[in-house]
Amino acid sequence: MDLGKVKAIQEWKTPKNVTEFRSFLGLANYYRRFLEGFSRRATPLTALLKKGRDWNWSKECQVAFDDLKQAMISDPEQTCSSGCKSPLL
Repeated sequence: MDLGKVKAIQEWKTPKNVTEFRSFLGLANYYRRFLEGFSRRATPLTALLKKGRDWNWSKECQVAFDDLKQAMISDPEQTCSSGCKSPLL
């Protein structure tokens, strides 16, 4: 992952609505295969997308959001698991 992307993820603001949230979750889903325990980490966030559920950004959501952001930027030189030599991200 190039440093510009790392900086963009670091500076990503807390979502204020479902549209902003979907944008972040889409990015996180793109990198999910590199994030250990992605489903577990994202569970509080994906619950916000259930039908009929009101937008309620809880402390638990904030913790999960921060955790996913940190996981995505923790190793900007991640490579593919099959052993390719050039960075995949």
